[in-house]
This record gives sequence, structure tokens and C-alpha cells, in this order.
Amino acid sequence: MTLDEIVSAYIRDYRRKALAEMRMFERQSKTSDAIRRAALCIFSDGKRHPHQRRIPRAVLERAETILQAAARSLSNAPDFAALHKLVKRRIGDIRGIGDLTVYDIAHRLGAYFGKAPELVYLHAGTQIGARALQA
Repeated sequence: MTLDEIVSAYIRDYRRKALAEMRMFERQSKTSDAIRRAALCIFSDGKRHPHQRRIPRAVLERAETILQAAARSLSNAPDFAALHKLVKRRIGDIRGIGDLTVYDIAHRLGAYFGKAPELVYLHAGTQIGARALQA
């Protein structure tokens, strides 16, 4: 499969749902609500995002508590890279929270705060895929 085919498949199969997810985070009325939904990985239908389905709720609740306490710092992050770094520093050491969850939570919060990623962040399977494309 070529890179163009991969991009076309993503656009065809996933982009609409991903954009709807980000719009839901953009529309949160309060920062505390945005942090809660982002940290607990909750879709608008109340279900958990499949990326975080195996993480115990108590782990995500701990992440939420920590991020709620950092709300002012999160809202003051100048760009997505700074927001991502702050989220990683605050919750990245929690057992059960990996790089994908850190990124996903930062991405959701970035939608709320109007800070989109300017770079591509690779973790787990995406790193493997990127290496395969380079070969």
C-alpha cells in the first residue's frame, strides 16, 4: 500500500468521525468539562475512546484530578507542543498512562484551547509504520 493510498483510506474511513470528536471538545462550555471529558476519554455518547478502553477508570480519574489542578497552566500553554509537554509532565508517570494516552488527552484539550498540533507525533504502532515506510 502506498502512502497516498493510506492517506486516502484514512480520509475515507476515519476523518469525518475524528473531526466530529474534536468539534465536541471545542464546544465544551467550561475548562473543567473539557478536562474531564479529555482525561476520562469520553465521547459525546458517553462511551470511552477505543484507544483507552483497557485503562482502568481509576487511572483515568487520577489523571483527571491532576489535570484539573493544572487547568490554569494548561490554558496558558502557548501552543500544542507546550500543552503536550505539560500533559506529559503531569500525568506521563502514572502507571497505565502511556504515550498514546498522553497525546490523545493533549489533542482533545488542544481542540478546546484552540491549539492544533503542528508536527506529527509518533508512538507505538505509528512508529513501526513510519519505519516500514522508510525502508
